[in-house]
Amino acid sequence: DRILIEELIIRNFLNNPNASVPTSTQMNSDIPLFISETYQQFYGRNPSNFEQWQLQQIINSNPSITPQTIYFSFMSSTEYRFY
Repeated sequence: DRILIEELIIRNFLNNPNASVPTSTQMNSDIPLFISETYQQFYGRNPSNFEQWQLQQIINSNPSITPQTIYFSFMSSTEYRFY
């Protein structure tokens, strides 16, 4: 299955110690900045007000969420694959 292979490649990339992924402390120290930079990095655009609010709610309501999880969701999204 092609999607499974793509997900394995993404996970492998994110688990690489040389990957440039912020720490949870960095993410939580300025969540709005983290969200803006993530949207710029992966989608080349700023998040809409709703996207900013929604992702901030997800991060705030789930203390176990990590930047790797957020990055995985962005990298496996249809919008990211389109560009």
